[in-house]
Amino acid sequence: EGVPGSGLLFVIENTDQLIVRTSIQEYDITTLEVGMPVIIQTDATGDAEYEGVISSISPTSQKGADGATVASSTAAFDAEVTVTSADTPLRVGMNTQMTVVIDAVEDTFGVPYNAVLSDAAGDYILVARPDGANGYTAERVDVTTGLETDFFLEIRGEGLAEGDYVITEPEGITAGQPVWLGVGIIG
Repeated sequence: EGVPGSGLLFVIENTDQLIVRTSIQEYDITTLEVGMPVIIQTDATGDAEYEGVISSISPTSQKGADGATVASSTAAFDAEVTVTSADTPLRVGMNTQMTVVIDAVEDTFGVPYNAVLSDAAGDYILVARPDGANGYTAERVDVTTGLETDFFLEIRGEGLAEGDYVITEPEGITAGQPVWLGVGIIG
């Protein structure tokens, strides 16, 4: 009593409005902006998803203790995501994984990049169709591409159906050629 405290004495935290502090890499900074929706997951909560929104992005890259830009191969920018889901089991100090929804399309198909081929007539995929003799034949389906993720490409086209067997490694295969299954399913 009567002696100044040394070190941290109290931490006051508001658990009614959770905020996730994160960083955004330089190559993503131009595609993200305040107000974009975010899907939040944690190891502790399994596959459960919670909603959030980007609430701030620093206008300058991260700095070291000396105030200089942190030296690395790419700059990173501090950001905050406000959790908007009500009554979550999220707790202060949890580690999170977040997905920012940049654009969304519903009722469409996505395939790996290497499944889409191009020629003078345009983009197409090869689909393994039953040939009636307990086998499959490669069939060309012309497609139009759309949104891209890190791994998949949106495709649209006449003749696409959920459950189609898409040939995901089509090099050396031509339309009309017999094929056997070992392919990805569209869906």
